[in-house]
Amino acid sequence: TSYEFNKNESLSEQINIANFISDVDINFINPVSDNEYFINNGGAYVANKIFLENINKHLSNLNYKKNLFVFKLRFSFLLIQN
Repeated sequence: TSYEFNKNESLSEQINIANFISDVDINFINPVSDNEYFINNGGAYVANKIFLENINKHLSNLNYKKNLFVFKLRFSFLLIQN
């Protein structure tokens, strides 16, 4: 899930994530600790930890050539390079 969120550059990444969570945690069905949180370019992203682990596991098993599939856990999305 993604949300609009402007990172405060004068604060640490952890403080920014804590501020984001406090803004949106009312929307979460599962516990806050079940998720990973990422902030990038005016957006904040929430991804379930188990979902991310499964994606990493399955992508690792694909054994495609380097750079065909790139998974960036930090931003929680899959890029397919041409």
